[in-house]
Amino acid sequence: MLRKSGKAQKAAGDEDKITIENLYTIKELSEQSEALFHVKPEVLAGSLYGLAREHLSVLESAELVQQFLKAKVK
Repeated sequence: MLRKSGKAQKAAGDEDKITIENLYTIKELSEQSEALFHVKPEVLAGSLYGLAREHLSVLESAELVQQFLKAKVK
């Protein structure tokens, strides 16, 4: 089960709007990757490779997974 550690973040471009997103550890996201992102944990690991942060929101993780899946192979 994912544990929530909510943090307030300002929405990009809007200083008046504050959104609260729950942050999860990479391990927690990896355990639920198939249910959340419809990808295997290995794909999530690849999309987060080299990332210095230890806690991410589901939305941030989903965006990183999509960028990783759309990246062209050299």
